[in-house]
Amino acid sequence: MFLTPSATTARVAAILAPLLLTACASSEFEAVKAIGAAEVSSVRISEILVEVDTSRPNQELMRELKSNLRRATSVCATGTVPYRMEVRVLDFEDQNVGQSIMVGDAIELKGRVELTEVATDRSAGDYYIEQSFYWGGLIGAAMMSDAEKSLSREFASSVCEDVFGKSWDPEG
Repeated sequence: MFLTPSATTARVAAILAPLLLTACASSEFEAVKAIGAAEVSSVRISEILVEVDTSRPNQELMRELKSNLRRATSVCATGTVPYRMEVRVLDFEDQNVGQSIMVGDAIELKGRVELTEVATDRSAGDYYIEQSFYWGGLIGAAMMSDAEKSLSREFASSVCEDVFGKSWDPEG
C-alpha cells in the first residue's frame, strides 16, 4: 500500500496529537473552621509562616508560596486587625518529565491554612486547599516544568477568593 504525502501527514498527526497536549486542572477548598463574615473584612495579614511537612524539604516551594501569599494578601486582606497566616504544606508532587510526555503526569499542592488573631492568639479560621494540574504531551511537560511557582500562585489565588471573597490576579 502506498501512502500519499497528505495521508502520511494525517497518520503522523493522528499518532503525535496525543503527545502534544492534554490538560486538566482541579481545585479543592474546604473550610474546616470558617472565619466569620463580619470578621473577615477586618483581617490584615501581618505575618506569614510556611512549613513544608513532606518527606522531602523544598526551599523553593517555601519561598514561592510565601512570596505569592504575601503579594495576594496585600490585595485581598486589607483590614486593620493583624492576623498571622500559618500554612502547612501536606503534600507536594512535581512532575516526572518522561511520564508527562508519554502518558501524562500531575503536579499537586495540598495544604492547611490557619488564621490567628495576633493580639489574642485566637484561631479564627482553618482551611484545606488543594491545587492540582494534570498535563500530558510535550507541551504539557513544558507547562508543568515550574510546579513550585505555578501551584503557589494558584494556592494564593484560592486563599484570596475562597477565604476573603476577593480575586487576585497573580499576573497583575
